[in-house]
Amino acid sequence: MDLNRVFWIVPLMLFTACEAVDSSDVRTSGIYASFAANADGTGGTTVRAELKVGPNSNTYLDLVSGDALTASQGEESSEMQKNNLGSMVWYETQFMSAAADTEFSIAFERAEDDNAPDSRVSLPAPFDLTVPAPDEEFFMSVDRISVAWNNTSDDVMKLTVSGSCFFGISEELNTDEGVYVIEPTVLEPIDAGANETCVATVALTREREGSVDAAFGEGGVFAGRQSRSVEILVRP
Repeated sequence: MDLNRVFWIVPLMLFTACEAVDSSDVRTSGIYASFAANADGTGGTTVRAELKVGPNSNTYLDLVSGDALTASQGEESSEMQKNNLGSMVWYETQFMSAAADTEFSIAFERAEDDNAPDSRVSLPAPFDLTVPAPDEEFFMSVDRISVAWNNTSDDVMKLTVSGSCFFGISEELNTDEGVYVIEPTVLEPIDAGANETCVATVALTREREGSVDAAFGEGGVFAGRQSRSVEILVRP
């Protein structure tokens, strides 16, 4: 499989180009919903929601005038709380449940327009990232980096490796076989002459697709994820 080069430096323009608008100015039929339930191995799950004006937009909705997002798991419900980075706005809440097939739902309740009460996703099975070991050292020019995990499943697996001294990589694994090998020279130094060593984050995510309420006229996604990561040391 070919690994795709990814630049991990986020340009400042991505933040300055964002815009936030009051939710009361946008009909439900004009909203794109980006939802996720992420379990990171600590025993809990963070449920996150972004509402935007269209799928390719950097215009985020700031909930006002009685509009609210509520997340639920079983009999437990929690109103999602606003977070922002400049004009980038999102909503989060946490639950102490992370088992396989645990279902989460998000309801968007509106004061003046159509509600979107039924977006749902279930978590894929948890797993442990067993290899590489924390702080293990690798030479990107000569070493293979083996990545291994347990409890394989039929859900999609995604691998990313990021660091400050090399071009990051991102790969969707075609099959969940419990092991993947990054061959030598796949990690390419950003500056070959710098002879730089850095900490790298190896991250694995198991993902399952859910559904968003049909009232969101621009569509959306609801992803259920189990995420694990480890930090290693990468030398030239």
